[in-house]
Parts: sequence; structure tokens; C-alpha cells
Amino acid sequence: MTPAPEKKLAPAVASKPKPFMAFVMDEVTRSQLERAAEDAGFAGDVYVGDTDAALATLAEVVPARHLVLDLADRTDLVAAVNAFAEVCQPDTRVLVLGAVNDVAVYRALLDLGVSDYLVKPVAGPQLTAALVRLGAEAQPDTGDKAVSAAGRGTVTGVLSARGGAGASTVAVNLAWALSVEAPGKCALVDLDLRFGTAAMMLDLEPGRGFKEALDNPGRIDSLFMERAMVRATDNLSLLAGEEDVAAEPAVAEGALDVLFDRLAGAFDHVVADLPRWRLGDHVKHLDRLFLVTEPTLAGLRDALRLKDAAQALAGADLPVLIVLNKGGAAKKGELTEADAVKGGLPKPAYVLPDEIKVQSQAQATGKPMVQIAPRAKASRVIVEMARDLAVDDGDAVPAKSLFGLILGGRTKEAGP
Repeated sequence: MTPAPEKKLAPAVASKPKPFMAFVMDEVTRSQLERAAEDAGFAGDVYVGDTDAALATLAEVVPARHLVLDLADRTDLVAAVNAFAEVCQPDTRVLVLGAVNDVAVYRALLDLGVSDYLVKPVAGPQLTAALVRLGAEAQPDTGDKAVSAAGRGTVTGVLSARGGAGASTVAVNLAWALSVEAPGKCALVDLDLRFGTAAMMLDLEPGRGFKEALDNPGRIDSLFMERAMVRATDNLSLLAGEEDVAAEPAVAEGALDVLFDRLAGAFDHVVADLPRWRLGDHVKHLDRLFLVTEPTLAGLRDALRLKDAAQALAGADLPVLIVLNKGGAAKKGELTEADAVKGGLPKPAYVLPDEIKVQSQAQATGKPMVQIAPRAKASRVIVEMARDLAVDDGDAVPAKSLFGLILGGRTKEAGP
């Protein structure tokens, strides 16, 4: 097994440096690249390791938009770049370093979308100039992702009225369905850093640094997003943690403001699995809230209380949509939808039937219910939720077959 590459941090520059990631073969190139990056206005991580280690690292993180790849250990550079294309975003700007001095290879790499190719050894001024060009290429890209209210992603919160009502299940499946049904990228955020289960449901290891970033919001920048978020599929990334259950993670003042601002700026859709603690700090960042409750008397009581509290904290115009979950799970003592409405609960926007067998299968495989059983009744309701959200957000939702949930949301490991 190839060992993980050694990480070296390039020095930051003062005037809003552009984030980048670099993977180089040796310490000489690392030192040279760090100096060139600083001169060109970049800051980020420089890793020392071979091409296999670089591919393994990029498969586990969300890559920076600017990427430097040292492929001096490969003779077939076209094949190597194609391998990296499988783990990078389509808009990634790439500078390649290599040992092959062949104009045909240079032209082939440019045809693949590589921004530039330099043959090693590279002089410092030449490397700096290439990095300046790399950063300049990305500047005109202000059309679809303009930094304005209209161009920002929307944030949907999912909250359980009571423990075990199923908010995490709804959040994970909704995020997965959104990543397939709606255009653009989706982020799933599990804000319960001690007992959250989103990562477990997707069979992923949480990224590192979430707790520290909430305690020090100055760390919440684009580099943090690249390192801490874990990719579930091409269009779905997860931000979660798994911290000591004995101590509640500290959240500095303003940290959640910065976090949600960054997420909404980087993703088209953000689904946040919310714990009930710090409700006021969470709901003020939402465009809508799904309140998940079981059809029980206690669930009805707490759903009413939380709806009133959320709208008191965030404003009466916050849309609070009731999701009645696990319908039919209890044969006796269960309230019907009509009973819930008579009790004062708004008419549920969605009713999810109990799917105990499918849920058990999902937990055993570490895959969302909507992926493994798209024909299940609950899966169909969640897909309806995702499509309704996409329409509300102004996205044109293409018609998809049920197989789209499996094929469109395939993970990298699944292959073509």
C-alpha cells in the first residue's frame, strides 16, 4: 500500500490569497513551489508523495479549484490526468509538472483541459508565471456563481420533534435525492458533533477540523471546506464530526454565521441535520425548516412547540414544513393525520410510511434508502420533497427514471 503523502503547508499571503492544493514528488519542488505560490498570490497545502498517493488523497477530500500536479513518476501523462479527472471537480484549474519533453504530449494535455504543462526541472520565475496565469484564468467566471443573494445556495434544516423521530434519516435521504434530482452541488451538514449519524448512514469517516473551526471561526475558509468535507458522490459532500460525548463542543460567537455563509456560497443546496440545542443560532440561517415528527401524542405536542419556537426565533415568515414519519409503525395508540391536524398541527406537507425492512437494509449497507430501494413508498415521497425543493429554488428539474437515483448518485468507488 502506498503511504499517505506528507503534508506541507505553504505560507499564506496577506491579500486574500487564492486557495490551491499541490502534489509534488520531492522536497526541492515543494520548496520551490511554496515560494512561487506566495509570489503568485496563492495559499494552501503542498503534499509530498507519488501519483498514487495524490489520487488517494484527492478521493477523500473536496479538491481546491486550483491544483498543481507533479507527475514526474509517470510516462503516460494523458492516462494520469484522466485518472485525476475522476476525483476532481469539472471547474478545477490544473497545472501539470512532468518529465516528458514532447510537444505532442503538451498539446494532448491542453486538449484534456489542463491549463499548462511545465517540464521539470522548472525555474522559479517560470513556475511563478504559470501560477499567475492559472489564477487569472478563473477570474472571469462570475456568471452562474455571482456573489449575490440571487446566486447563493439555499439552506434547508431538518429537525426532529423528539429523539428518534427520524430527522437524520430524512436529512441524509433528502440530500442524496437532491444531489441526483436537482442541478448543482449539494452539501449535507450534521451539526450534532457528538451523536450525529449522517456519516455512518453513508458509510463515511467524518473529516477533521469541524470542532476546531466552530471554536475558531477564523479557520472557516475555503481551505477548511476543502479539507473537512468528505465527498459522498460527485454532487454530494458531507461535513460532520465525531467528538467526545463527555463535553459539548464549544461554538464561538459568529462561527455559525461564517459557516452557513461559506456553505451557501459554495453549494447550490445545503441540507443541515439539526440537533435541538442552540436552536436559535441554527434556524436564523435557514430558508426553510422540515420538522419531523412521529404520529404520537408526545410528537404532536413537541412539534407544535418547536414550530412556534422556530418562527419566534427566525421570524414568522420562516416556512416550517411538517413531515409525519413512520406512519403505520404502531398499530395502537398512533394518531392519524386527521387527529394531528385536529390537535393544532398544520397539515403535514409530507407523510412517510414506515419502511422498517428497507431502513434495516440501508443501515446494514451504509447506503441511503432512496438509493437502494427507489421504488419504496418512503423513497418516492423523499424524491418528491427533493423535486419540490428544486422547483422552489428556481431550478429546472429534469424528468428522471427511478434508476437515476442509483446511477446518478453513484459513488466514485462504484466505477462506471
